[in-house]
Amino acid sequence: MKKQVVPNKGPHLIVHLGNAGKNPEKTRRYARRFADSNIHFWGIDRLGSSKRHNNWTQIKTGFLSGLNRLRDSSVKIISSELALGFFPKFKLTPYVGRVLHASFRKLKPGGKLYLVVTEKIRDSLLPSLQRAGFPTETTEVRFLKTNEYNRTYWTRQCRISEIPLIQIIAEKSM
Repeated sequence: MKKQVVPNKGPHLIVHLGNAGKNPEKTRRYARRFADSNIHFWGIDRLGSSKRHNNWTQIKTGFLSGLNRLRDSSVKIISSELALGFFPKFKLTPYVGRVLHASFRKLKPGGKLYLVVTEKIRDSLLPSLQRAGFPTETTEVRFLKTNEYNRTYWTRQCRISEIPLIQIIAEKSM
């Protein structure tokens, strides 16, 4: 296992899983938006290449191995849009369960896991979140609004294909 690493830039670490491979669109966009803040962004995707910039880092690896490089209770936010549970065939796998458990461990108390998933896996994802440690009373579930489909290439494709998307926000208890 690789040594656990956390950037030394500021107290706030935000991690995005499934970061569009060669074009880490979301991580780069947020890093630019918060360039003068005390926030460091990490994008984790097994496609593309590893890169390091002022306030963001792109890691070329799987979600689980990328999360395992971080110290436990070191992350403020973990997000994933259509990367967990989207393939194969809109089904959850044991790997997704392990990623949810790792996400829970890596989040600080009060930290949040933001997921965008298809309606097809919502019902199986909620018990998986609970098994990972996220209490149901701190988990919010809602449909994305039409204007929220413009976030990434994949959410725009779902809008075009008329695939309903669900936002799930799970908070690690204090």
